[in-house]
Amino acid sequence: MLDAFLASLSSLTLLLFLNAILIAGGLLAWWIGSLTLGRGCSDEDRTTIWNFAAKGLFSFVIFLLSFSFGKVFANYYEASASVHREAALIEQLRNLAAVDPDVDGPEVLDDLRRYAEAVATKDWEGLGRPVPELSDEALAHLLEIRREQYAIARASGSSVSGDFIDAWNDLEDVRHEREEAASELAPTVLWIVVTGMLLVACFLSGVHRPTARKMIGVAIYLGTFATVMWLIGELDRPFAGYCQASRLPIERLLAEPWTP
Repeated sequence: MLDAFLASLSSLTLLLFLNAILIAGGLLAWWIGSLTLGRGCSDEDRTTIWNFAAKGLFSFVIFLLSFSFGKVFANYYEASASVHREAALIEQLRNLAAVDPDVDGPEVLDDLRRYAEAVATKDWEGLGRPVPELSDEALAHLLEIRREQYAIARASGSSVSGDFIDAWNDLEDVRHEREEAASELAPTVLWIVVTGMLLVACFLSGVHRPTARKMIGVAIYLGTFATVMWLIGELDRPFAGYCQASRLPIERLLAEPWTP
């Protein structure tokens, strides 16, 4: 249910929501900590709790977020790279259709162009959903290209071009690489644990009496955590939101002439 709710929010709304929840919750936890844990606390206990508990939790959260950022950024980079590889393979097949006598140029070009159009529209839409999926329309055009070539080869008694088959197989593989990269790496439980740790750390920070200046500083600090969490979530969805992988390589291909 939480996943569905978060997925229904726009990127900007999610950023504001995370900041509001984390800042409000953190300041409330700090205030409660000051009324309970901080009341009558000696200077020695205050120093021990802050140095070993609160700061330790904040540091561990920073480590978790740094590790998660590295993982999702690598996955995001792979998603972007797969788009460039796919565009290169589409261009390779287009060039083969223009010069290879064993390839039926006009039919291949038509289905290949329709496939590229479906990738740039339908696939991005499907891969941006909570449960990523590739479009059936793009798959239908991809299969039709191969079906037509084998039919032509059987009718003429020839064989299908090896270069063509290799490029087609590579295109199918890179297509599934996009689907794999679209699957989220950071589970919801990670955000629950991170948020819980931050709130506990804020509660333990109640050993220091909250003042207006301190509360402003803590709000900015927590807002930074919320923004980093939002950024990780955005990068973890490489085909949706503000940080989605660019479809420009394929759109650039579509803008070029597609004549045999």
